Amino acid sequence: MAGMVAALRLFMDEHEFYKLCLGEYRFEKTETGALYQRAGVLLVALPLLGTVCYKLGRIDLIPRVFERVDIFIYYVATTISFLSLSVSAFFLYMCIFPRGYPSLASMKKWQDWRDKYKERLASDKKQSINQKERLIGKEMLRSVIPLLADAQAGCSSLNEKRRKQFRRSILAVGFAIIPIPIQALFRLLLHLQGI
Repeated sequence: MAGMVAALRLFMDEHEFYKLCLGEYRFEKTETGALYQRAGVLLVALPLLGTVCYKLGRIDLIPRVFERVDIFIYYVATTISFLSLSVSAFFLYMCIFPRGYPSLASMKKWQDWRDKYKERLASDKKQSINQKERLIGKEMLRSVIPLLADAQAGCSSLNEKRRKQFRRSILAVGFAIIPIPIQALFRLLLHLQGI
């Protein structure tokens, strides 16, 4: 990351590079919130699908699971549904599990740093107030940019991990949706046969 930061600095001035880093950092923070919103959809879908599987389930036929093919297929579909929903719930938990996102120091710390730097510059009588303010701004940018670039990289890495967990959760739900109609069909067939 440090090499990329140095390369980009060759083509941009400090202020442009700061804007780029800040924009990327804000994007990653926005993406964090968006992942929580998307996870909310699964938080509704998982209990709903779990309830459907539970309502379709019958435990009274377990002793006869190896006697008939239709009962066997019914229980295979039921087992696959519940396992897939459990896997999806696990990955969803891993997606929404709280994580410590890197950030810049508190604003109080930056204000203290700025005040101390002003005090150091106050002893220099050769520079005007405007020059001192510009120096403070430039030094602030030089201090903030590496921290901002590192925080953005950390947020990006965490968000990528969370996106992978979310995709896995979606895949598991998609896989669970396939056996649910099979489960329903065989429950209906068993009911029509009086079993």
